[in-house]
Amino acid sequence: MIVKDFFSFKAREFYIGFLILSIIIFGYIYSIMPTLESKFQNRLINLTIENIEDLSDNVIHHINSYIHDGDIIEKILSDKELLNKTEKLLSILVTQHTKYVYIVYKKGKVYRYLVDGSKEDKAIPGEIFEPLKTEIWDKVIKTGRPEIIMQNSINMIGFTYLKPIKHQGSTRAILAIDYSAQTIHEIREIINTTRMLIEGILIISFIFLNIIIYGAVKNIYLRKKAYIDNLTKIYNRNYLEDMVSLLNPASYHIALIDLDDFKKINDTYGHDVGDLVLRKIAETIQNSIRKDEDIVIRYGGEEFLVLIKAGRKDKKSSINAAERILNDIRKTPIEINDETIYVTASIGLNVSTEKSHSIYEGIKKADIALYQAKANGKNRIEIYSDKKGEPGTFLTIGEIQKFLEEKRFICHYQPIVSIDDRKISHYEALVRFIDLDGNIIYPNKFIPVIENTFLYSRLTKGVIEYNRDILLKYPELKVSINLSPSDLFTETIVELLREIAIKDRLADRLILEVIENESISSYEKLQNTLTELKSYGYKIGIDDFGSGYSNFIYLITLRVDFLKIDASIIKSIHIDQTSYVVTETINNFCKKTGIKTIAEYVENEEIYMTIKNLGIDFGQGYYFSKPLPLDQIVKK
Repeated sequence: MIVKDFFSFKAREFYIGFLILSIIIFGYIYSIMPTLESKFQNRLINLTIENIEDLSDNVIHHINSYIHDGDIIEKILSDKELLNKTEKLLSILVTQHTKYVYIVYKKGKVYRYLVDGSKEDKAIPGEIFEPLKTEIWDKVIKTGRPEIIMQNSINMIGFTYLKPIKHQGSTRAILAIDYSAQTIHEIREIINTTRMLIEGILIISFIFLNIIIYGAVKNIYLRKKAYIDNLTKIYNRNYLEDMVSLLNPASYHIALIDLDDFKKINDTYGHDVGDLVLRKIAETIQNSIRKDEDIVIRYGGEEFLVLIKAGRKDKKSSINAAERILNDIRKTPIEINDETIYVTASIGLNVSTEKSHSIYEGIKKADIALYQAKANGKNRIEIYSDKKGEPGTFLTIGEIQKFLEEKRFICHYQPIVSIDDRKISHYEALVRFIDLDGNIIYPNKFIPVIENTFLYSRLTKGVIEYNRDILLKYPELKVSINLSPSDLFTETIVELLREIAIKDRLADRLILEVIENESISSYEKLQNTLTELKSYGYKIGIDDFGSGYSNFIYLITLRVDFLKIDASIIKSIHIDQTSYVVTETINNFCKKTGIKTIAEYVENEEIYMTIKNLGIDFGQGYYFSKPLPLDQIVKK
């Protein structure tokens, strides 16, 4: 925040530094933008075109198989069931990168939509289609060969792949796939914005910055003393009240910190010592945050407010920041004559501030979480959650934290079975909580509550350690565990996996399944981590493929060993043609790239025979065995 930054610089230093830095940054960005754009685009296109060609051939083959006689266009337009079936088939190709997949045909000199498999901006059959670069579309009709149209002038499209649909010896229509890459879109946005800023800001900045900065700095320095708490030398509530209109609640996560049993310190040692404690803790909190982004305020007597600069996707980093603050407070020594004392704190954290209309509303929710932290025994962090008002549905953050602290969890094991000979390849470890009465609590009661939090990583670490002990005790066992992409960005977890591979030599018996149910913030970082783990001997798989963010390029880039097809596809494969085609497409791709396939949810003989005929390598489900406790697995 600009107002906060001005408190850290003298007016002259800020003015000169700002101008020099702006010119350097804008000049550098301007010079590298074309190179970056070209590199990203070429890399993405080269990885994608070959995959799209194979997938489109498969789809066109299935479309032609639906029509045995007559004209393909007339058949689809006149047969609603055939139209719906073709539309579902096209929707297979729709991913986060290929949002628009459609078939067009030419009637006279006009192109019209035949089928649109897109999930948004869907066209109706027969609607007029006005293509860019009509001559290329005409060329596909005339030559019967595919073409690629680069869309450099449209930000959201990388290229359009045109595939002729031949029926009865002639090209009757065109399958069009619009491929867009978010990375390219973001880079182009940065390029366009930067060019506009360079053309505009550098022209007017020298005129207006003198006036604006001088006035702002003068005004702020006059008011600075009113914003600083006399005791702790950090901001006070006056600062919050004056700046609240400038603070966007969605830009910050809110931590409300209260020192535990502070009244006892005042009563035992006196108010001078109490003041010393407040100064030391204020200093500790300031040293624990990012000084240029986060804001610390003395909110009350022994209460501190921390506004953590963050976006909607930064919840984990904000939770880690709160945990770091709490740990630093616990370790802060306070010297009183010849005695050293330590204090603890309770923290209420609100990481859902995008739902708040103001900072004050967000603070109220953090205060509710703080009250929960105090009620649950103090010296802890509680995260505000609307789910806490749904009794009996989910465990609360506090309850989950207690399960982990007391290590009241186990794993049940479900076999992964070879489809050909029905032999067990390995077992998947599935975590369960055990309550005080010995009852099992299944993951659907606690995993949704802690996703994207530090507790999720703590649970993952606990499951890894639990299974390390199991593998050391039972050398004949081979086990797979689930990891989220965010787990693989957590250094403590990666370091634990290194130790298990190098020290315990268990990498060949511990298989890592990356859960494919969240978007990846950095493919490059994930790829580097997985490459390192593979070098230690770990086998890497993708779990729940097809559940939400499926991308064939994802598989090429990460070079996985096996892929587990999601239960939502497999459960209806024996009765639904679309599920069958999707599974067939995935399996064909994996066969070509050397990736082993596992089908989840093999619940009956019909599903088993269907996936066996398709050539799926392994299966998992109640048809083979339900998840079993370890003692039953060992007996078998």
